[in-house]
Amino acid sequence: MAVDRIRRVNELLQRLVSQVLPLVYPNTAHLVTVAGVCTSRDLRNATIHLSVLAENPEEEQAIFREVCELRGIVQQELAAKLTFKSTPMIRFHHDTSAERGVELVNLLDSLRMDDEQLDSLK
Repeated sequence: MAVDRIRRVNELLQRLVSQVLPLVYPNTAHLVTVAGVCTSRDLRNATIHLSVLAENPEEEQAIFREVCELRGIVQQELAAKLTFKSTPMIRFHHDTSAERGVELVNLLDSLRMDDEQLDSLK
């Protein structure tokens, strides 16, 4: 039962942060996505996993730092929208799983090309 409640809170926070971020960080030239949320069992803390797509890693880090600086504003917006006894203290985490996925797909493609080259030599 408690696990189901945590899951619902995570989904609610993910949806709300996804709505609030474009309002407090209107820079739409870059894509900032809420990849997931992990809330503690006591609902006091929540880690927001953000995925940032940018031209290069330096720019990606700069955007993530800018979003982190807006944490207080996002926290206030959440407090205004949530009807919880207390709003979870949020913390942002830079999620790089999408980038790792792209690297993995590229690696698999290169392996497939190597296999095809080997087959053509036979």
